[in-house]
Amino acid sequence: MPTPTVSTAPSPQPVDRSVLAELAGVFVGALVLVRLNDWIGAAHPTIRGLVPPIVWIYGPLLVLTARHRSPWGYGLDLGDWRGGLRDGLVTLAVMLPLYVFGHYLFATLWQGHAFRFRWPPDLSAEIAGNLLAVGFPEEVFFRGYVLGRLEDACGRDRALWGGRLGWAVVGSAIAFNAAHPLAGGHWWQGNVPFGLLLGWLRTRRESLVAPTLVHGLTNVVFRWAELCFGG
Repeated sequence: MPTPTVSTAPSPQPVDRSVLAELAGVFVGALVLVRLNDWIGAAHPTIRGLVPPIVWIYGPLLVLTARHRSPWGYGLDLGDWRGGLRDGLVTLAVMLPLYVFGHYLFATLWQGHAFRFRWPPDLSAEIAGNLLAVGFPEEVFFRGYVLGRLEDACGRDRALWGGRLGWAVVGSAIAFNAAHPLAGGHWWQGNVPFGLLLGWLRTRRESLVAPTLVHGLTNVVFRWAELCFGG
């Protein structure tokens, strides 16, 4: 009589501690450079504005090259860019009205501010700046490099609704949230849920098109809402 076989779940991938050490070093180094730029570059606004995007983009590229890893495997490949564009637009269509309504309630009922409609002084520059100088560089770092290297270290996340969700997406969202106050932002900015959404969007198409679009245009709407409530 043949012995029945018992199926067992595959063993989890052992964590690659060298990759985690690399990530920690790059993360801390990038934050130190961004903070030094805030202090040293205060008298030079142009230089001050250029340094963070350079750090977020070229820091990971240099490290990946030194580790003999192809940067194209970390979100820089356009992948399914049409699908990414569609995902980004659908996400914005659902999320932005809810955000604006929530901001309105918070600003009027909690802070006591009055709403006064105002356009940003230079809307085109605001959109271009937030897409190219904020959204894309930060997505390269957090959803490209950090998320990708966390999957290298811990294994690929579990599939969820066409994307993935697990330690890598969660870890990249936590790093994204921590970087904002450490790089000069505010502790009250709760960016973990936003980071989770951006990470999931990145894994749906293996591309940074959707997270860059959502990140950049959400920043534009946030600044517009602040402006309308006296920010």
